Amino acid sequence: MAIFYLDKLSRYYRTIRTQSNPVKFVIARLLMRAKISKFFVIKQNHYRLRFYPTKISRALWVDPKFWEKNWSLRNDFFWNYLKKDDVVIDTGSHIGQVTIESAIKVENNGKIYSIEPDPTLFKYLQGNAKLNKLDNIIFYNFALGEKNSTMKFISDPIDPACRISNEPKNGINIIVKKLDDLKIEEVNIDLLKLYGVGFEKYMLLGSIETLKKTKCVHFRTYAKDISESYNYNYSDVFKILIENNFKIFQIQKNCKIIAIKELDTLKFDKKNISDFVAIKDLPDFISRTGFKIEE
Repeated sequence: MAIFYLDKLSRYYRTIRTQSNPVKFVIARLLMRAKISKFFVIKQNHYRLRFYPTKISRALWVDPKFWEKNWSLRNDFFWNYLKKDDVVIDTGSHIGQVTIESAIKVENNGKIYSIEPDPTLFKYLQGNAKLNKLDNIIFYNFALGEKNSTMKFISDPIDPACRISNEPKNGINIIVKKLDDLKIEEVNIDLLKLYGVGFEKYMLLGSIETLKKTKCVHFRTYAKDISESYNYNYSDVFKILIENNFKIFQIQKNCKIIAIKELDTLKFDKKNISDFVAIKDLPDFISRTGFKIEE
């Protein structure tokens, strides 16, 4: 028993040493354990977040530039791409970074459809929207899939990797709906943010009608073992988007994109996780973002 606690203490000490601000990291852990972290506010470039007890909230409270440093390829993408009055569908909204930033950018006449399946994260998402005094967001608390059903969901609000369970007995029961069945009565969807922690193929299969009026899809890849756990290869996501008249580009550093011409060249492993955009109107995308195409 003593060895167990010594090992645990040693691992915790090593974790602290890797932090950019060890003292603030320890304070953050204490605030979460005391269940008072939500009374603290995190300032971001365009919005604010409550310090809810999640790993992402903790990381941002310790270092407000954490998102910028670790997710540089998408950090300013949404703010740069969106315009006043745009319509956005944010799937896998988590605590609301993209939902809230988008809602502020599109202003009152724009609209955000925000979808988060985890029941606890959903409350945090709504709390952050309230903190920013936003009323142009429509919230949905269920998962997306290729058909309406009920599935098991691995729910751990502290860990950002909440996801559909691939084991029938593992997780909590949640409702799954097709995106097409939400009856989103919009002429155009300016941006669909597609995040499903490996479940993206089935989310897209339930979104074919929605894709017809969508201008741009922002998504990321995952290691192949994640998609394979759901019985498909992640290249299937690219194929569905291409079949629905999108051209796919990988986001590069320095506001550049590079066209994906051969799917066989893509490597789906932990070292090659990246952000992509599927685009229908390339001139419109370039006009919005100022991105350059890398040959």
